[in-house]
Amino acid sequence: MRPRLLCALLLVAAPALAQPAGPPPVPMRDVAVLYRASGGTIQEFRMAWLAAEGKLRMETPGGALLHDTRSKRTTLLMTERRMFVEDVEDDRAPGIGLVPPGSRVARLGADRIAGLDCTLWRIEPPREDAEEEPSVTQACITADGVPLRIRQAEGSDQASDAVALKVDYARQDPAQFQVPLGYRPFDPKAATPKR
Repeated sequence: MRPRLLCALLLVAAPALAQPAGPPPVPMRDVAVLYRASGGTIQEFRMAWLAAEGKLRMETPGGALLHDTRSKRTTLLMTERRMFVEDVEDDRAPGIGLVPPGSRVARLGADRIAGLDCTLWRIEPPREDAEEEPSVTQACITADGVPLRIRQAEGSDQASDAVALKVDYARQDPAQFQVPLGYRPFDPKAATPKR
């Protein structure tokens, strides 16, 4: 998966200061979504939200990414090694969110994806440098905050897409949003080949 698409999905998955006329920052109820991503290689992946606890899980090749929107803690699980890496966002950083503060947001219309209605939004976050090309995201999001399609383009680069194939509104098991028992913190020394 392209790094920009992964970032765009993370942007959708965690809350931010939403513009009054913008999309909901996160799903308002538990849901699991199967996506197909394109932009380089095409692959399917799954994301799930535990709404009451502000947590999300994204299945990745070789593991999963967990994010707690309240503590701002992100954890990468490495299934094969039964290890994990944790990181906490800096409070000075803008944070993960679909609509970073200062973004320009415009409603573009409506669509129907995976059997659900969604509103199409154009989101252009503020640029740190006036010389850099704008990064624009188009997101089709349900009224209750589920992202069904994300298209991200930066300047003239090819767009990356993620489109929902299946949406399952169902209670999510809180255990899947935690580091499994038996996993240990990542040890860089263990990952370095011995000579």
